[in-house]
Amino acid sequence: MFKVINYIGLFILFVSCTSSTNSNITSYKKNSNDTLVYDYKSFREYSPYFVGNEDGIDTTYFFIKYPQFSDQKINDNIRKYILIDGENTVAEAAQSFIDGFDEFAGDSNIKSISAAWYKEVYTNITLNTPILITLVTHINEYSGGAHGQHYSMYKNFDVHRRTPITIEDIFQKSKIEEFRQIAEHYFRKQEKISKDASLDKDFFFQDGKFAINDNFGFTKNSLIIHYNEYEIKPYSEGPTRLEIPYQAINDILNIRGHEYIKSIL
Repeated sequence: MFKVINYIGLFILFVSCTSSTNSNITSYKKNSNDTLVYDYKSFREYSPYFVGNEDGIDTTYFFIKYPQFSDQKINDNIRKYILIDGENTVAEAAQSFIDGFDEFAGDSNIKSISAAWYKEVYTNITLNTPILITLVTHINEYSGGAHGQHYSMYKNFDVHRRTPITIEDIFQKSKIEEFRQIAEHYFRKQEKISKDASLDKDFFFQDGKFAINDNFGFTKNSLIIHYNEYEIKPYSEGPTRLEIPYQAINDILNIRGHEYIKSIL
């Protein structure tokens, strides 16, 4: 990856060759518990512009690795959780990012560029049962500035209903607030915060009140809630992954919630 630098001699070199694309399918070794058939596909695209200095040259690129199911309806359902900016295809997503850099690099008012851009998207299937799929999309991106962006988005799908699963889908309606309290208990324990300590000082929760989000996933032993950089802490603190054991929420799950977790255990 290109090192961020600020040399006066930095230049942008446009080469006459066209950008290259490498698309391939690789086999994925399924877990013994996986029930749906899928492979991973990868796609890479480069900008025709190069950024360089006396240490060498680099170029902007887009890379994505994502699951492709044999069931096209599942692919259609999960596409917007892989291509989170709304593109219809991976090629379209790649071109949109590359075009953004090319337009920036071709601007006559730009005297120098400190570093090439990059965007890496990795979507993994982390859980695959007869009734449930959990996937997570990790994105690493740099498009100028002091540092890049790194974030992860979890999504869960009901295989039979072909619909995404929300927090409200797995808990009894009257128990959502109780779940929030349970989650806060584990959050305070994880962050080593006393029961009555204020959350205003070190966290970004609105009005200092702990809140859950819909960025959650199922694992073998626990429900996880993921907070990305800047969401509840400064960038320097990184993301926060909160794990809540299934036994702690067993009594407040609804019928669907019990079915999902039973399919995992």
